[in-house]
Amino acid sequence: MNFASNEFVVFLLAVWGLFLVLPARFRAPLLLLASYYFYATWSLPFVGVILITTSIDYFASKLLFSSPSPAKRKAILWSALSVNLFVLGFFKYCNFFLDATHSAIKAIGWHTHVPAHLDILLPLGISYYTFEAISYLMDVYRGSRPSKSWLEYNFYIMFFPHLISGPIVRFNELSPQYAQPLEIPSKERVCKGIELIVLGYIFKAIIANSCVAIADPVFGAPEKATVLETYLGALAFTTQIYFDFMGYTHIARGVSLLFNIELPLNFNHPFTAANISNFWERWQISLTRWIRDYIFIPLGGTRRSFPRVLVNLFLIMFICGIWHGSGWRYVIWGAYYGLLVVAYHSYKKIRSRLLGAHENAILQNKIYSVGSTLLTFAAVYLACVIFRAPAVDGALIMFGKLAQFGALFNDIHVCLSTAEYTIFGLFTLLFLCCFAGPLAERIYTAAMRRLPYFCKVQLVTAAATASWVFCAPDMQPFIYFQF
Repeated sequence: MNFASNEFVVFLLAVWGLFLVLPARFRAPLLLLASYYFYATWSLPFVGVILITTSIDYFASKLLFSSPSPAKRKAILWSALSVNLFVLGFFKYCNFFLDATHSAIKAIGWHTHVPAHLDILLPLGISYYTFEAISYLMDVYRGSRPSKSWLEYNFYIMFFPHLISGPIVRFNELSPQYAQPLEIPSKERVCKGIELIVLGYIFKAIIANSCVAIADPVFGAPEKATVLETYLGALAFTTQIYFDFMGYTHIARGVSLLFNIELPLNFNHPFTAANISNFWERWQISLTRWIRDYIFIPLGGTRRSFPRVLVNLFLIMFICGIWHGSGWRYVIWGAYYGLLVVAYHSYKKIRSRLLGAHENAILQNKIYSVGSTLLTFAAVYLACVIFRAPAVDGALIMFGKLAQFGALFNDIHVCLSTAEYTIFGLFTLLFLCCFAGPLAERIYTAAMRRLPYFCKVQLVTAAATASWVFCAPDMQPFIYFQF
């Protein structure tokens, strides 16, 4: 069931209507049943996979908390983690390893009966709910209290707004909100929820989907695109993936508020980040925070020697790349970001030594700030080419064209001489979408604060109608559904 579908709107209205009329003690069970139905519309058999893993996690957490033996607790933890990682690895990475093994054996001239591919479907949201299960087990191992009941833990994993594509929430963030019978949300929460839902649909249906028509032809046949079209296609996908994912998160947060549950913020204008490290602090915040708390800090964090810290930073970004998907482009994408983060922290250390007391003054300089922001965006822009290209070969073709600066200026000259200004208008719109977020948010907040309630209702209705019009029957699902 896609968020951007009439089916989901009907489902949401029906569940919310029941939520409002049922007694408080029945509201959490209603949401749990609705979550199972929501997931079953994607694939009924995979509900069984979640039931098995959540049951193992729940009982393992009880044993973890009650066992006095450190050795036994560690064995229980690693056993439960291994089950979760095995399930994730089998469904998500089995075909990748089979393909790599098959290609390697063929490359050395050996005959093999190893299949290159198995018909394995990927359970939706497996990367997200697996990371949530791991965080729960790790927190219990570190001393947090486990869930009081299997149903309480199951609700944490299955709650449908964040089940498929996050945000990745912690058990101790979500469970206190439904530990007591759920009350009807306040008027402020309902209004905020509706606002987030409508904004989410605008981001997805109007902005992200409009970019598809620009990006897909370029990435589908990169050899046929001109250099200028290649630049535009890459920028269109950079804009698309941001608003696609942010749209999902807005809808998820808004839907949750309608049920009086709050999910964490997942984006904070990442394209205005001044460096690559700050970019990841703003992009998919819940994932970055998870990787920091459950991988980087256990590896030693910043307490180790500087070279070891750099190795750890590369490793966590590499893991982040592999987490996103199976395939060589995700391996390359993770390694690319790992090298960028290592390069930034190395530069930061050298800069601090060279500039000394003058460092803060230079960092606050407008020219330096704008330059570092544009350089960071350029690095992310190139990463999006790797992420979107159907194969590594396609990414290499696009990189080759992006490096043809002479051809780029020639394409610009041809467009100007023939008065073809449409492409420049598209560049301008896409750049505004990427960089005007903080300003647009301030203007929007100030305008909405002054508008009377009647006008706000009209605006919400108009925006919802426009989003519905743009929601074509064949509209692509959210990009992060595949992870």
